[in-house]
Amino acid sequence: MDKIALRRSLKQIKTSAESSKIITSKLLSLDEIKRASNLLLYYPLDDEPDIKALYNCGKTIYLPVIEKDNMHFRKYNGSLKIGRFGIKEPTGEYYQDDKSTIIVVPAVAYDNEGYRLGRGKGFYDRFLSKHKIKSIGVITKKRVISDVAKEANDIKVDTLITD
Repeated sequence: MDKIALRRSLKQIKTSAESSKIITSKLLSLDEIKRASNLLLYYPLDDEPDIKALYNCGKTIYLPVIEKDNMHFRKYNGSLKIGRFGIKEPTGEYYQDDKSTIIVVPAVAYDNEGYRLGRGKGFYDRFLSKHKIKSIGVITKKRVISDVAKEANDIKVDTLITD
């Protein structure tokens, strides 16, 4: 199945509040998260795990912003504006590379190896190829599939967390 068909077939699978709570709890219990100074998170869409509880975990939080065809991260300071794709984005200072950073990566689906099916624009793959930081994928078990139709430029996450 190609990526467009995969995205379409997974569209009706939602992430429950209970699944989001389990995933958030697992994230907060990870030693890597406890040791990190910075977390690169995301503002959840309806079908993604809601991890907003991590915004107040005592770390410096950065969220993605889309500018032209690139994804950057900006510091979350409590205020958000609607961005290019209708997703809420922060307005704080830009993230600068720091070894004490973890990125939490949402997806439409993951396979068991940690390869992701994204929304089709390649933003996370391009970001991860340029920034060598620890990456953690988050997804409900219902969206872990055997084959995400990975391509040569796809970057897998280091760790995958499910409900």
